[in-house]
Amino acid sequence: MPRPKLHDADLRARLLDRTAQTVADHGIGALSLRTLAAAEGTSTTAVYSLFGGKPGLLAALHGRAFALFSEAQHRIQRDEDPIQTLISMGLTYGEWALANPHLYQVMFGSGLAQYVQDPDQMAMSGGTFDALLDLVGEAEARGALVGDTRLIAFALWSTIHGSVSLIIAGFGPQESDAVRKTIQGVVRTTIRCYQPNPAPLRPNAPHPGVPHPSQTHHPRNHTEQGRVDTGPIGRH
Repeated sequence: MPRPKLHDADLRARLLDRTAQTVADHGIGALSLRTLAAAEGTSTTAVYSLFGGKPGLLAALHGRAFALFSEAQHRIQRDEDPIQTLISMGLTYGEWALANPHLYQVMFGSGLAQYVQDPDQMAMSGGTFDALLDLVGEAEARGALVGDTRLIAFALWSTIHGSVSLIIAGFGPQESDAVRKTIQGVVRTTIRCYQPNPAPLRPNAPHPGVPHPSQTHHPRNHTEQGRVDTGPIGRH
């Protein structure tokens, strides 16, 4: 029997968005299907019809977050210069995370993975790292980077993830141009560690995009965090 029209893709997306916000703000333990349904003007029957229950809802949220993130990463325009491609990857990563702070938070810090049973979905989450591995491998093949491929990729991922997480938390620049310069800067700095002949460093000077922590705004909740002015930081 087909689902009622009320239980459509739009409702599914809204329920997932609301779930992401709840889990990011308060944790999985705070998620109530009854409260969730009421907030979206529907019934718990609809939630069960769409997801089969709370575990299915959380597994679907995990899948949606990683699928959207992966789509963004695979849209990166490859440059003739593999280093520029890696920088573009970092900017695209940052743009997506700052535009989707609730999804980004639940991807890496909420324990959603324990609800995932589908092997294909498990592989998809790992595929986001594989895309970075491919870019690093290409850079090494062209002599632009030297070292262990997985270590370089993990160093880049750690650098970008840490920077984005701090910016989302309010410890860092909030305007799009400053965010872009900061992400470019941290990616370039990490890449430099693995270049065979890095360019000479410029004289020491404060980076224009990075304010002192005492000068930054500290959002009190994820609603404010979602207001970071990302702009088109991946397209400058």
